Amino acid sequence: MKPQFSMTSIFTIISLWSLFSCGDDSSPGLENTKFLAYSIMVHQEGQTELLSETRQINVTISFDADITKLTASFGLSPDATAFIGNVQQESGVTVNDFSAPITYRVESADGASSDWLVTITQMDKPDFIVTTLVKDFPGNDGVSVDKDGYIYVNSNGKLNQWNGTTIYKVSPDGSEVSQFAAGLPSWPVGSQLDRDGNLYVTGWNAPRIVTKILQDGTTQKIASGIQEASGLEIDNDGNFYVMEPPTNSMIKITPDGQKSVFAQGGSFNKASGITYDRGGGTFYVSNWFDGNISHVAADGTVSLFTTLPVRNLGPIFISRNFLYVSNPNGNKIYRVDKNTKEFILLAGTGARGNVDGFANQASFSFPLGVGISPDGKHVYVAEVSPSGNGRLRVISPAE
Repeated sequence: MKPQFSMTSIFTIISLWSLFSCGDDSSPGLENTKFLAYSIMVHQEGQTELLSETRQINVTISFDADITKLTASFGLSPDATAFIGNVQQESGVTVNDFSAPITYRVESADGASSDWLVTITQMDKPDFIVTTLVKDFPGNDGVSVDKDGYIYVNSNGKLNQWNGTTIYKVSPDGSEVSQFAAGLPSWPVGSQLDRDGNLYVTGWNAPRIVTKILQDGTTQKIASGIQEASGLEIDNDGNFYVMEPPTNSMIKITPDGQKSVFAQGGSFNKASGITYDRGGGTFYVSNWFDGNISHVAADGTVSLFTTLPVRNLGPIFISRNFLYVSNPNGNKIYRVDKNTKEFILLAGTGARGNVDGFANQASFSFPLGVGISPDGKHVYVAEVSPSGNGRLRVISPAE
């Protein structure tokens, strides 16, 4: 039997449908009560999340904004008006306290209205700040720091010429810059100090020599014939380790000058950066051709330690429980927790530049060498510029 409906029943059904569908945005009235755009003036970080279906708006603002006094810029449906409570809102003018979510009421000219919930999230204060210690000087590659806080920076010469032959010494406050050594094999890359304060550097170009530089600037040849000699380290027994990128090898040089291949292959991919964990007696190696960091055990076994989301890595340095590594082509500096393998982007937006400021807003220009102050608080970064002059930047805790 087919169901039977009276005219009264049909009218009742239509009335109920009209009543319960009044909250649907497809109804003509509510279509005219929408936020079409919304932003917080001056302090917004990133894009607004405007959810029309649920009438929610989410915005993130900078850590230094006064969340109790913010001004919103917005666009509404034609002829619509926005209110908070009984106060009419004017785009770009009205100031509100957003320390808790705020509800706007948007009214159309035909009397329809809808409520919109706006939630403002404030970013945490950055943990680090970037400053320029020395600008426009020839130091632009490997970095080492002595026990008194003096910084030694290699000069690799002009971009794509790589003909530098000097090392510069910088006082801890950056006020004094002097030439420490000159006439070295061209393109000094690796940099490492021994316990007596002697500095060792590698020469990437022929004749590919490891040079010892005494505190008076006198130089001595330690070893030669290492292809594209790059990162350099010294273990607890005084053995030297030099990265040979073309063969993906770590070359060991004993104090009496005997050379041998200590580690090779595995996750190495033009492996060029090296740092020694004195407590564990092992090494960490960074790749120039990808974002892999390798762990090299005391017996020379190579294994993948972690992978950073970048295309190339530069020099790497360990301090306490953290690894610091540069990403030259990405203009960033990363920090990796040695114990958990968790990493953070320590500083750099990725855009090439020389902007100082909070670490998440600062920019670098092809950062290469990294070094750490004796107290472990300050990370020194040497940059390259096309002219051959570089900058020495510092990443420090934000006070």
